[in-house]
Amino acid sequence: MMPEELANPKQINYKNLAQAAIILTNPIHLCAVTHCLLSKKITSLDQLVKIKNQECKKIGIDQEYVKIFYNPFQTVGFCGDLICNETNKPVKKYIELGGLFATRAGVRHELYHILKNHKAKSNLKEYLLEYYFIHEPQADLYQMFGIKI
Repeated sequence: MMPEELANPKQINYKNLAQAAIILTNPIHLCAVTHCLLSKKITSLDQLVKIKNQECKKIGIDQEYVKIFYNPFQTVGFCGDLICNETNKPVKKYIELGGLFATRAGVRHELYHILKNHKAKSNLKEYLLEYYFIHEPQADLYQMFGIKI
């Protein structure tokens, strides 16, 4: 892809760019997934809350701001906004973890997304590019090494 193609978003071949993003970030993500899978598993909500509180303190997030859910049937971890019913605005963040990724490493990964306020965008193509090139590698590096970028 040439620089002039990047200057005009209508000319960008998003499929090729997304494939390149996956290939370029795959080694980092593969290491992060392996790191998570080899970490000690969390088997209860009490353990998860305790680890979340410890990791919130380390990363600098108020532990009351993050609600955590344990779902043993969940296959991947994710985070998002908890919405107030009256105002329809975000009031807190949440993390849902379970299964293979219910580990301290998984908590650290999702907390980094919250710290950096990584959110989905309305433009799916832009979001996926940002997710694969920026958000996931950043969270992976924090998860494994504690590096904040």
